[in-house]
Amino acid sequence: MYGLTNVTAMFVGFFLMPLYTGLFSVSDYGAIELITIINQVIVLIAGLQVESGVARYYYECKNDFERKKLISSGLLLKLIVPAVFCLILLPWIEEISLALFNSTLYKRALLISLFTIPVSTIWGYFLLLFRLQMAKKIYVFLATGTTIIMFLCCIYFVAYLHLGIEGVFGGYFLSYIIFAVIGFGLSRKSFAFTFSLPLTKYMLAYSVPIIPATLVSWLRQYIDRFLLIPLVGLHGIGLYSAAMKVSSIILLVITAFQLAWLPFSMSLITKEGHKEVFSKIFTYFVILLSLAALIVTIFSKEILQLLTPATYWDAYILIGFLAGSFVLNGAFIFVSIGLSIVKKTYLNTVSFLGGTTLGIVFLFILTPRIGIIGAAIAALASSAITLIIGYFLAQRNYYINYEWKKVVIIFLAFLVFIPVTITINKNITGAMNIIIKLFEVIIFLMCIFKSLPKEEISDAFSLIKRKIKSLVLSFNVKYKEMKQ
Repeated sequence: MYGLTNVTAMFVGFFLMPLYTGLFSVSDYGAIELITIINQVIVLIAGLQVESGVARYYYECKNDFERKKLISSGLLLKLIVPAVFCLILLPWIEEISLALFNSTLYKRALLISLFTIPVSTIWGYFLLLFRLQMAKKIYVFLATGTTIIMFLCCIYFVAYLHLGIEGVFGGYFLSYIIFAVIGFGLSRKSFAFTFSLPLTKYMLAYSVPIIPATLVSWLRQYIDRFLLIPLVGLHGIGLYSAAMKVSSIILLVITAFQLAWLPFSMSLITKEGHKEVFSKIFTYFVILLSLAALIVTIFSKEILQLLTPATYWDAYILIGFLAGSFVLNGAFIFVSIGLSIVKKTYLNTVSFLGGTTLGIVFLFILTPRIGIIGAAIAALASSAITLIIGYFLAQRNYYINYEWKKVVIIFLAFLVFIPVTITINKNITGAMNIIIKLFEVIIFLMCIFKSLPKEEISDAFSLIKRKIKSLVLSFNVKYKEMKQ
């Protein structure tokens, strides 16, 4: 269900990509990316990671009323803190525009995006609530509805009214505020409409220490865009952003999984054998992510040719490295789970700081020498270093026996295919290009089957068959009921 929601968002993002890249210059497309990133960091700081605190204590509440007080206290924080934060920044919009773009051209877009922050944080809080309540259908309605309305608003504002970049963020604002109101209406019975200071202290004691780690994680993922401004300019950032958009197919898979993984993993930690469950899921998760990353990498040039004008096509050389970095980021979700269990999430900051610092060093060393591809390689290196540090810190506090041999073999096989694919795209065209790429996928699948025990593969296929039969049976029953 969560995956369906993210697939909808993925398709909407891809449908908007040709619109944006067709109507905006590469530099303006880069500016949209930078403003969006600024929004995200403000949300990270002003939101106080309240969602994490609510999720951590939601299942530990003694009764339903205490749970309602917890949710109400979290909502009040999400209402007040982001609003105050944005009011403080409001008088500095022109200075922010000058500092980022050396121009006031994007001042109005920044202003509209600032108003989007409070409503988007409230909207996100309602989504968390429905996830914790396992209200998957409501979650899908709220998230998918927001995405579709956002898509329609952006088309109307940008393509029909010709509002430019301001229209992009105007569409975001309108869709968030509509579905934040709907979300409140659907969840109002879950609130006690009271504020509990003791519960708020518990919640913030868990969530606030996560802010530095989350902020550093954001820096690791996005700081390269800002550091690249003097190195490659807004045009280079536009290319990098286009490659990131295509690579983010992997991020959508990770996000879909993580939405389900948070409540599932937290509910599992008191049960016997949960470490073995974590280890096995980790193996299959990384293998499937690597396969998805390989497919995106192999067909990166074709995807760009389908979605963007020719001015963006050179970005294909970046996509494999960026997709690989997303795979490693997904792996970090698992290796850091032990720190969440023992409530030492502040140690994630150490991992992110180490990876980010060395990633920045690589960026400044590689980019001036080999161009923008150096930034993509630096992103991959940063993710790898973060994962390694996080693994050792987590294992010292909560040991889990992961199946690293299988995972490393598959990921190294993926890395080998990156330069191979770049070479193929540069030198081979036409039908032979596609045939060779399909052959790459077959070889990679053979590597996967070779690395896994035969009984596990057999069990997996049996499980898939049972699920398909169950879905078909359920569909037939509902169809007969509808006919009656």
